[in-house]
Amino acid sequence: VPGRSYRAWGAYRDGALVAYAVFRLTPFRGLESGMVMDLAGAGEGWADAELAVLNAGADALAAEGAAAFFAFMVPGAGEHAVLRRAGYRRPPDRLMPQPFPLLVLPWGEHEGLAPALRLEDWYFTIGDYDVF
Repeated sequence: VPGRSYRAWGAYRDGALVAYAVFRLTPFRGLESGMVMDLAGAGEGWADAELAVLNAGADALAAEGAAAFFAFMVPGAGEHAVLRRAGYRRPPDRLMPQPFPLLVLPWGEHEGLAPALRLEDWYFTIGDYDVF
C-alpha cells in the first residue's frame, strides 16, 4: 500500500530464499504493534525457516518499541502451526477483527474447480487484507 512502511526478513539456504516474513508497525489500541503481513516458506525445513524469520522480525521490531504482534491466518494452514510455535494465540473475542467475507465467482466450467472453493485450501495473511 503506498505510503506505508514494510520490513522483511528472509532465510536463505545455498543462496536461495526458503522463507520470508513481512511486518509493519502500526498503532493498535494505543500500543505500537507489529503486524505480520505475510509469512511463507518452501522446500525442506520450511517450517523451521519460517519460525526463524518470524522470530527475527519480531525481535527487531520489539527492540524498536513494538509491544504486541498480530497475524491473520486461516486455521489449518501450515503457517498457522508456525505462528502457534512462535507463541501466537487467539486473542479474546473483543479484540477479534470483524468477519471477513470471501466471495468467489467461478468463471465458466473448469474441471477440478471444487477444491478451490474449500476454505481449508486457501491461504490468507493480513497482507491480502491490507489493500482493501
